[in-house]
Amino acid sequence: MIGPSGPVVIDWPNAARGDPAVDVGLAWVLLAAGEIPDGGVKGSIMEYGRSLLVSSFLAHADLPAVRTRLREVVEWKAQDPNMSPAEQRGMWHVVEAAEAGE
Repeated sequence: MIGPSGPVVIDWPNAARGDPAVDVGLAWVLLAAGEIPDGGVKGSIMEYGRSLLVSSFLAHADLPAVRTRLREVVEWKAQDPNMSPAEQRGMWHVVEAAEAGE
């Protein structure tokens, strides 16, 4: 990465290869459940844009594999103290919809 003073090395000492279904599931719930800070027309437009982004992202995923790991992903991510109650509810909504085949 290039910083203001030149190249910067990002050290990932605990990086490892993992299950791609977990990576996709985590990205899915974070994209779908993040709080949108504004209501009204702006919020509606942002919500619509988000739905297009999530749909496009999932169009390239192995959804059956991701759905099998989604509940486990949310059980783990919901423990993150940085996730608001609204975001946690949103993540569980994604799980419920995915398990219902939506």
